[in-house]
Amino acid sequence: MQNLFIERLEKTREQIVTWSNERIDELKAQSETFAERREDLVARGNTKFDQAAGAVRTAEATVLETTRDLLNKANETFDGKAAFLARGAEALDSALIDLRAGHSATLPIDGFDELSIKKILPLMADFDLAQLKTVRAYEAANKARKTLLKELDARIEEFAAA
Repeated sequence: MQNLFIERLEKTREQIVTWSNERIDELKAQSETFAERREDLVARGNTKFDQAAGAVRTAEATVLETTRDLLNKANETFDGKAAFLARGAEALDSALIDLRAGHSATLPIDGFDELSIKKILPLMADFDLAQLKTVRAYEAANKARKTLLKELDARIEEFAAA
């Protein structure tokens, strides 16, 4: 009788161990699934946040551009005699460069961060001074590729000389 009891107890213990191991394996699999889902959600959240930040900067740039254009029109109305309007427009130009250089979504070249210098240079052929300064400020703050910075400096100097 005692042996029968011990056998049943051993069998019950083995069943509990088997059940426990199965549950542990299930929990491990669920944990891995949750980790993958969390990583996916974090990545998607980061992408959406980056897109939203770009949209906000674009909206800010539009407001600054409109204000600058209004100051320029007002200055034209006064035949350039209101120097403070020209200084205000110049300050807004500088603010626009800083604003656009702060986020890749507001650069004049889409996908700038993924492009090589060889692909970037032809895209800058028709850039105005503000666009060149924007790209230069962004590049200097991020990848700081010496070849690209030298090329941008040369093009900016060409505008200054003209």
